Amino acid sequence: MNPSLKGYVHAVVEPAVASGGLDEVSSDISSCNRFVTSTPLVFSILTDAGIGATVRRDILDDLIGDRIGIHARRALLRTVAEEAAADLPVAFGELVEMVNWIGEVVAEQVQLPTSGVQGRYSATDRVMAVVAGLEEARLSRLASRGYLEGYCEGVLDEVDSTDDLAMIQEEILSVVRLLQSHKGLGFSLIDRSVPLLERRGAMTELLAGRVRQETLRMVVHSLSSRSRDLGSALEWLAEKIAVVRGWRIARIRSAMALSEGESDLLRQVLRDVAGRPVDMQVALDPHLLGGVIVRIGDMVVDSTARRYLEALGTPLLGMEAAREAVERSMASTGR
Repeated sequence: MNPSLKGYVHAVVEPAVASGGLDEVSSDISSCNRFVTSTPLVFSILTDAGIGATVRRDILDDLIGDRIGIHARRALLRTVAEEAAADLPVAFGELVEMVNWIGEVVAEQVQLPTSGVQGRYSATDRVMAVVAGLEEARLSRLASRGYLEGYCEGVLDEVDSTDDLAMIQEEILSVVRLLQSHKGLGFSLIDRSVPLLERRGAMTELLAGRVRQETLRMVVHSLSSRSRDLGSALEWLAEKIAVVRGWRIARIRSAMALSEGESDLLRQVLRDVAGRPVDMQVALDPHLLGGVIVRIGDMVVDSTARRYLEALGTPLLGMEAAREAVERSMASTGR
């Protein structure tokens, strides 16, 4: 399983660890895995490389629907979207093993004494510190960055509003400014001679109540990114959030006002393209003869009538210019 997917799954199951619902997540994922592997038609579709990942993900989503919990559902759909079709059976098996392993960590941590150093932290804090610490130890620096990116995408998928994303981005940049003004703080937070659990606890105490929970989770998790400069790692994270935010906003220029039905249909199409719900910002443009121009992130879709007329007109204009050139040539030769 690739590091980005691991990070995403860890972010998805973290709330289940906190609520005591990890057993349900494990059961749901195991049930889905058995269903896929024991149903020939479903298995053949999900492992068919000729079918796009988005289509295969949507098929599985339709099949499982609300029959399983949201945490398991998100982990399974992300696995289908990220893993190659041929590797999906193995990836599902690894997903089952991963969640079961986290369950074993939970069982170990809840049995620890509630006094002393360990007692200062909740079982959830201890569990996620163990999970992040082990990933940090086994991953290269580049793979560690991918793991952090996947984790943060898992956190951000819980955020619906683009305004909230902008606020989270600004909060992370405010942490960067704090670290820049207190150099010693940044060095102490990445000092690996200090246990990761204690460094995560220090960051939590510093930011709790001052930033959103999503911001806190991502910043705390950044401590296990193996970066030599925490401020740079957080700046990189802020840039990633800007990209995610860009893919949540669909800027639309339309020749005429969209009806409710047209808006709903376009919103669904754009959701499929972006892989998540989008915030549609529609502006009327009287210069368009018909259709719409949609911009999501760095992707532009032009379905306007003017585009097709211009494409049609280009060769016609070329032929007209050629005709005039021939006529001039004939006139100069007296023909």
